[in-house]
Amino acid sequence: MILCRKSIRFNAYFLGPPNNQPDYHDDKGVTIVYFVNGSPLKINCTYPKAHRHVIWERTDLIYPLAVGTHIFSPDPRITVRYLHETLSQITIVNATKDDAKRYRCRSSPQIPPNCANRTCDEEDEAFEHTFRAIYGKKPSATMQAMDSDVSTLNVKAWVSILGPQLAFYGMPLELICRANFSSLEAKRDPLISLEWYHNGVRRRPSRVQSGGTFISSRWVDSNLLESRLLITWVSEKEAGRWNCVERSRINRRRLVNDSAPTPSMSFDQLNLQIIGKSLVVH
Repeated sequence: MILCRKSIRFNAYFLGPPNNQPDYHDDKGVTIVYFVNGSPLKINCTYPKAHRHVIWERTDLIYPLAVGTHIFSPDPRITVRYLHETLSQITIVNATKDDAKRYRCRSSPQIPPNCANRTCDEEDEAFEHTFRAIYGKKPSATMQAMDSDVSTLNVKAWVSILGPQLAFYGMPLELICRANFSSLEAKRDPLISLEWYHNGVRRRPSRVQSGGTFISSRWVDSNLLESRLLITWVSEKEAGRWNCVERSRINRRRLVNDSAPTPSMSFDQLNLQIIGKSLVVH
């Protein structure tokens, strides 16, 4: 049995260590890259050391853009450089909206004849990476967390409150709010939250109000959010209208400065009565 170690020589000029910080990845593992009109679109591809001659493709074309440093595309704006021995970069100068496509880099390892028995110590699996170039400025970190392939503006919510309509004076009270969303990706949206209101006033956690008011939230499922409100000591002040509100669609409109009509909130209401000593407070 012959054991060997592959040694690859690169003829390209390496410009230094890689600086390949992707904008972010979607849930399918595709790397998102942003660019603006007139600026260069640069896509970095990191590949295993045993590989060579990285093939660059645009997924909607039948021919490769480049193989290694050899350009096959008729587009004169395209160049390919090796920034590092494991990093290839394709650049499209003066990029326009028409360049907002899906790109792919792929390669297979070069295995010398005496390594054909696959006993070499280098990885010998083919690889490929897919990139999606998006025309426009890179959004904030909050907006990046949203799924770029699904319009979260159209996600609907159904809110319901579980709890008693009668509570005894001086006893603890727990109300549970659950919001079901139309998208299984709702959990990934950082703008989604549930808010509690009492007689139109926002109720927040407090260690002193009503002996202590505690609010917690958790995702029961990828499309089911639950919030619990616990009041340690109920008094007549807790009587009246309780609302649980999910208003992420409104918050999102404000965040992106959308001029479209403000969407409606999703909410539910519970009317609570407090029973005291021979006294019922509505």
